[in-house]
Amino acid sequence: MIQRALHKGLHRAEKRKRVQANCPSELPKLPFERVLWLSFQGHDGCVNCLQWNHSGTLLASGSDDMFVRIWNAEGAAVHSFSSGHMNNIFSVQFLPSGNDEIIISAAGDTSVRMHTYTHDDSPFVWWSGGRVKRLAVTRADPLLFWSAAEDGIIKQYDARTSGAMTLIKFAGKECKSLAVNETRPEMMSVALNEAAVPIYDRRNVSKPMLTVVPGHIPITEEGSRHTFRSLSVTHVGFNSLGNELIVNIGGEQIYIFNVLDRVNEPDALQSLNGLLEAPARLPVEDVSTLSIEQRTTDRFRIARERAKINFNNKEYTDAIDTYSRIPMSTRRRQGVDWVNALR
Repeated sequence: MIQRALHKGLHRAEKRKRVQANCPSELPKLPFERVLWLSFQGHDGCVNCLQWNHSGTLLASGSDDMFVRIWNAEGAAVHSFSSGHMNNIFSVQFLPSGNDEIIISAAGDTSVRMHTYTHDDSPFVWWSGGRVKRLAVTRADPLLFWSAAEDGIIKQYDARTSGAMTLIKFAGKECKSLAVNETRPEMMSVALNEAAVPIYDRRNVSKPMLTVVPGHIPITEEGSRHTFRSLSVTHVGFNSLGNELIVNIGGEQIYIFNVLDRVNEPDALQSLNGLLEAPARLPVEDVSTLSIEQRTTDRFRIARERAKINFNNKEYTDAIDTYSRIPMSTRRRQGVDWVNALR
């Protein structure tokens, strides 16, 4: 089952135009009550990956059933095909040069496959030395794509050839994910089975141009507080402006780093659960003169309790929406920095 929030009444063409113009602030703010939930049903196993095409009209999904399915934005399955993989599919991508007709897939059988799913052609197949966990593409180089595998190797592929080159090799480590910065396509971040995330200039990969890690997490095992488990980054991704990197550290928290200004401290440190457990506070004009208790309001408490109910019911998107709307509206109303006031 695949769930996605669809916003009623939003014209897709206008939305695409504004996103392409890098003006996300101009997008209309839709009321929470107008968000619809659709269930896309079709796979016979766990759905491990989702990927929209560039125009936002098609959604590709990959599953433990080793099928790739293509959906339209209304939730209808428009195509389905057997991938040929012999194990779970972990990643799918639309090849930017493929006119939405070429899908790349990666799986636990250590293979990467390129499918022209609108025809009955046999896929191109590349092999790796470990499970392939993630694929990445960029419109800046529409014929190239990259893979991250648990053998510790980042590979680069050219859709015009049958070969693949090793771009980066991490000795003794596993690659869990990777991302290419669409606005700065030379920047590539790599998720490993450790907390530190290296960011490379793929034109010169001899060493990272930047490495980000939360300040409270030791880089070496000897100094780690996590004595009973190791930390692995399970996902990395750049935002649409290319200035921030989101990092999900499995079993820990989600972090956002400013990567263009090289500010290595995360901008967001709190997990959703931690945010819900924190004292409920609203900004005031002079927060320095008031205690935490004085900043607490009934309205914010009610919102927090509603979000807790959503969270306990595993309605995570509802919880985030409920808890996020009040600080944003309050910040606009009072003209103060809510984040700093909350600390």
